[in-house]
Amino acid sequence: MKFKQAYEEALQSSTGLVKSMSMQNYMPNMLSVPSDTDGSLPYVQAYARINAAFPYYYEMAGLDSYCLIYTESGMGSLIYEEKGYSLAPGTLSFIYCKGKHRVEIRQSPWNYIVFFIHGNPLPHIYSILNSVRGSLLEFIPGSSIPDMINMFYSRVSSDPGKTYHISKIILNILLELLIEKGSPNSDDSHAPDYLLKIKHDFDFKYNNNYSLDVLEQEYGISKYRICRDFLRFYSISPMKYLNYRRIEAVKDALVNTDKRINEICQLVGFDNTNSLIRLFKMKTGVTPMMFRRQPPASDYMDIPVI
Repeated sequence: MKFKQAYEEALQSSTGLVKSMSMQNYMPNMLSVPSDTDGSLPYVQAYARINAAFPYYYEMAGLDSYCLIYTESGMGSLIYEEKGYSLAPGTLSFIYCKGKHRVEIRQSPWNYIVFFIHGNPLPHIYSILNSVRGSLLEFIPGSSIPDMINMFYSRVSSDPGKTYHISKIILNILLELLIEKGSPNSDDSHAPDYLLKIKHDFDFKYNNNYSLDVLEQEYGISKYRICRDFLRFYSISPMKYLNYRRIEAVKDALVNTDKRINEICQLVGFDNTNSLIRLFKMKTGVTPMMFRRQPPASDYMDIPVI
């Protein structure tokens, strides 16, 4: 059964808005199952950016899909497994749509991003997160997840055929959620605010000029303490983590742009091209040009282990 049909059948028959408004006005963009995955990788079944107004709501049950709802502004509510949740700005709901649930607007206009996703290892990750926090996840200060969600939406809406890239982003978001909320071995939720800010900047402003001396001056904390704390909470030194993020950005630019290596070098924040090439080969086993000609599938799935 195609996802569109399954989605429409899962909507409860009693669901209705008003005569001038129906769920057809709010149907997500449906995607076909990628031909290069058999469900072993996560993929997107449907997605949307919803701008809802009163009296928007829907009820659903029996859909074999995991749903992420990220509220940007306004407010909604979720009733799932007989529990109620307020979907306030900056919160993320993560549910398995087999269970009966109701989604309803509370403050208009309610703007949210929604993804319906499937594939491994979603059941395992979902079970961990659900047992720790339930169906509503609030982010720690400085979390990179909101930016990741917007990047996810941009990638899916602009180029849904990039299967491995999309799978990687899904896994990155879910693993970051585990690090923040679910992993029993993670103490990240207790990391000091300054450390969360450094990690956020490394994740999304990696092209800036960073050094331990610069960080020490900016935060008024000794570089030795910064190194010690970063290693404690993320199991990697700050500069190694920064280089990891930059190498990931290089891979993306090699695959998705025609920029020359010296242009990419400046784009991601490396001092010189030779240093970039040397580090890239050390991390991936190939030169940037070899990677561009035939990027290994396994490299698409590089997940930050921190």
